[in-house]
Amino acid sequence: MGAELKSLLGRFRRRRLLVEIWAAVAGALGLWGAAGAALAAVNFLLPGLPSAQVRLAGLLLLLPALVGLGVYLIRLGWGDLRIARLVDLSAGLKDRLTTAVELSQGRIRSPFADRQLADALAAGSAVPPARVFPWRWHPLRWLAAALLTALFLWLTFQPNPRDRLLAREAEARQAIAAVQARIGGLRGELGSSPNPSPELEQAQEQLERLSRELAEAGPNREQALARLAEAQQNLAGQLGPRAQAERFGLDRLARELERSGQAPGLGERFGQGDRQAPAEALENTAGRLGELSAENREALAQALERAAQTLRGINPALAERLQQAADALRRGDLDAARQALAEAGRLAGEMGRRVEGQERLARVIDRLEAERRQLAGPSGPGAQAGNRGGQGQQPGQGAQGQPGQGAGSDRSGTGAGFSGQTSGDVAGTTAPTSPGGVATG
Repeated sequence: MGAELKSLLGRFRRRRLLVEIWAAVAGALGLWGAAGAALAAVNFLLPGLPSAQVRLAGLLLLLPALVGLGVYLIRLGWGDLRIARLVDLSAGLKDRLTTAVELSQGRIRSPFADRQLADALAAGSAVPPARVFPWRWHPLRWLAAALLTALFLWLTFQPNPRDRLLAREAEARQAIAAVQARIGGLRGELGSSPNPSPELEQAQEQLERLSRELAEAGPNREQALARLAEAQQNLAGQLGPRAQAERFGLDRLARELERSGQAPGLGERFGQGDRQAPAEALENTAGRLGELSAENREALAQALERAAQTLRGINPALAERLQQAADALRRGDLDAARQALAEAGRLAGEMGRRVEGQERLARVIDRLEAERRQLAGPSGPGAQAGNRGGQGQQPGQGAQGQPGQGAGSDRSGTGAGFSGQTSGDVAGTTAPTSPGGVATG
């Protein structure tokens, strides 16, 4: 008898569950749609999040809606006694099913328990579940839920100015991070120099500060461009006004020594960037003076004289030592010639180190100019500025006009002139200088 009663109550319970779920889901969906639409509307009017994140936040709101739905359904009560009372009230069974449940659960006792259970089963079986729990479509509730959900989805798929702004910021942040990484590599290259000059040490500090400033710029492309331009100007201020003239003078010295026959390939070595090659050639020549014939000594003396004439307005001390060596060779005083050549080699080495440091500094400035242009893009604020941060900073750029200009002559920006190669007939020529003492011819 108890099993039949449970089966009967189970039919009513399932019917009630369907009816309540249909109504509750409509309400929960409506509340979720209203909350999501409100969130999307606020974000559309006051952009703060990209549309994708708003959609995600709206979907996450489904979780509390589902939890609320579950709590609501549980609180309705689904026990046998609760279902029996609802059926008795709806069908007018005068507590037959309620009494039957209490008897089956042992809550009450009656000598007529079997008859009462049989009567309750008969009365309950005659009542269709749809009569006790009629189906209601709740069209208005479902319509409101559908409209609010559609409004939420429509708002989240509308073009949001914040989306474009965030996309630009993400692109700028990525571009600035790439520039920062390359500047870090450039700083490492400067740090690898065994004996960095004070200018290179300052350049390394400037690049380190620039890297920090780029990190602080975040997605602000204009601020990053301003920091790059400022770093260019600061580094350009460290370029010596005579550096290019000294490079010109060393180039002439290298080619004169090569022309004398005492240093084959010296001009090519210097043209490939070996700024210590002239100093080494002078020292090597000083050690081989005793092996030279009179004719070779005269050729060397003439080459040293021409180099001294070229360097007189660039490095008077070096020019004097070269002239002393030439005079000593003509007198046949090899000891004096060796001493003068050794001193000239030392001075040429110092000069070469200065030139090398200035060229490395110029290349750093060129790299910063390239990074600035790349960061600005074809239509960015720095694209039309040209070489604003670099051109005109370095005196004596006219030395780029030497015949036979080679590697590095296509560089733009400050310091481009340090990369050009000078060639041609140098016999008896003197480097013309600008008012600042920088070679222009």
